[in-house]
Amino acid sequence: MAVRHTYWTVWKSVTTFDIRLGALDLADEVNAAITDAQARADVAFDRHDTALDSLEGEIVQRVTTKDLGSAEARIGSAELLLGSMDAPQIAYTVAVT
Repeated sequence: MAVRHTYWTVWKSVTTFDIRLGALDLADEVNAAITDAQARADVAFDRHDTALDSLEGEIVQRVTTKDLGSAEARIGSAELLLGSMDAPQIAYTVAVT
């Protein structure tokens, strides 16, 4: 490494091009995978919201009628249902040359 003496100067204003990567820079397969993953996430969120909405009123009703055992069973069922919505693990391999 060459050693070169430099002197500090005041900051200089510069303008550069926007070189960020965007959807057009990615391979079609990558864009398709992103679109598919987003669609699956949207479905999972919808299922989650639907499950919670349907259980909320029932749990409140059962708790107010002191039917706690049945409410706990429904909560357990909800946890099983919501647990199945975990996102699958996706592995990507990048070749470095």
